[in-house]
Amino acid sequence: MPRSLTGLLICLVLGCIVATCVCGRRSGGSANSQESSVPPLPRDTLPVISPDGKHYSYVATVDGKQVVVMDGRVGEPYAEVKAQWERHGWEGPPTFRPGIQFSATGGHFAYAARIRGKWAMVVDGHLGDPYDDLDMAVFNRDGTRVAYPAKKGEVWEVVCDGTEGKAYERIMASSGIYAMFSPDGSRLAYVGVNQESPSMARWLHYVVVDGKEGQPCFHLWEVLFSPDSQHVAYAGERDYDQQWVLVRDGQASRPYKLIRSVTFSSDSSRLAFAAEDKRGHFMVVDDSAEPVYERVSQPVFSPDSRRFAYVARTAEKEFLVVDGVPAETRFDQVLAPRFSPDSRRVAHKGREGEKWYMVIDSQGGPQFQDLWTVVFSPDSLRVAYRGSSQDGARVVVDGEHGPLYKAWLSSPVFSADSRRVAYSVRLHEGGGFVVLDGQEGKQYARVSGAGPVFDPAGSHLLYKAMDSGREFIVLDATENKPHDRVVGDVFFDAPDVYAYFAIDGGEIRRVTETLQ
Repeated sequence: MPRSLTGLLICLVLGCIVATCVCGRRSGGSANSQESSVPPLPRDTLPVISPDGKHYSYVATVDGKQVVVMDGRVGEPYAEVKAQWERHGWEGPPTFRPGIQFSATGGHFAYAARIRGKWAMVVDGHLGDPYDDLDMAVFNRDGTRVAYPAKKGEVWEVVCDGTEGKAYERIMASSGIYAMFSPDGSRLAYVGVNQESPSMARWLHYVVVDGKEGQPCFHLWEVLFSPDSQHVAYAGERDYDQQWVLVRDGQASRPYKLIRSVTFSSDSSRLAFAAEDKRGHFMVVDDSAEPVYERVSQPVFSPDSRRFAYVARTAEKEFLVVDGVPAETRFDQVLAPRFSPDSRRVAHKGREGEKWYMVIDSQGGPQFQDLWTVVFSPDSLRVAYRGSSQDGARVVVDGEHGPLYKAWLSSPVFSADSRRVAYSVRLHEGGGFVVLDGQEGKQYARVSGAGPVFDPAGSHLLYKAMDSGREFIVLDATENKPHDRVVGDVFFDAPDVYAYFAIDGGEIRRVTETLQ
């Protein structure tokens, strides 16, 4: 064979090898994803949107198997992708949605897939080990760590970053989560449960923090990390004769008859909880007991961590206690104490008979049949809330009554500079609009119940609306391009760039727009 022809053949072979390697590489994709046509979003199904608004996913059926579509990339086919049970509000039937979990940031994702009669966790497209059953995965904030409960035979264990923990008969959920990372993502806590003995129906609860098992408790009250991730606390019943202790960083307090509502301050330096002994109920703040009442509840620290408030009850009346001073005004019921962002102001709801009042800086407002939580402006100088009566609902801003509507109203929202306030109105008879600084906008067939949002500078207002069967974003009274559906919230990629997800013809895409 001539040398020139031999060289040509070698070049062709090498070129094919290089081309194969380049074509086989998935730029920015996940492992185990297929290079195939993307199945459309199933009808009557909404995609799962990541918390940062940058990614979407959904489950589709292809040739009798289920696949997860993630940002337009099709995952491997499995017999089943596990769904997640959830309930919206206190009433109504439960619903199921795809059990796809996103990290808060970073675009990491996980879901449980059934393969050959077993369940395996798929994390960023990588298939994990098989188990008899799996529960919901949880990420730390940036998605660099992941944990989930896994069942082997008759026992459960928490798998964290691929490493199996100690086996227990059950893994107990705390606030609906089976495993919990600290705010900085470096620590992990969960609760393992074992039966005390085969002959006894009592269960022992073990709080496991950073892989270390705490002392057993018969009952537990919510496990929580401090905001700085340095501390972990929970209330546990050490005996069935109602001997509760507050456990902080493994150290137990003196026993109480009951402990509830464990709360850290925002700077993590302070801790409070509601306690009971033979004298009655009281708050314990920084290891010091407050006065005894018939009942105490709802402890809350101010944003600067210097102030403290809670609800107390005596002589069948409830009132707010702020910085150790009981309020003079008493109600049948007090709810939702809240400090302003600058920590100087405090508000709460109070019920007398069938009427509710908003109390702001010890001053009561007008009466309503129902009230929602108060909203302070960012500069703490302004305040707004919504209330309803038999005649309808209205928003009160700085003590001024807004119009009365027979409608559902969204929570009022202030702009970043505190100068503007807006909310949406969804009329019972149909239709809706947005109210900005007391002025009604254009009425549409529907507006988003989530309410409007301001841009970071507070200069523009955006919300989702629908007319003629099409949905679109409204920016300062200007309607953007209509779509079959607009999904989820509006997110800001930059101070002047906003984004949202839209569905057209069964295809979903992320739309980005620049503020002018």
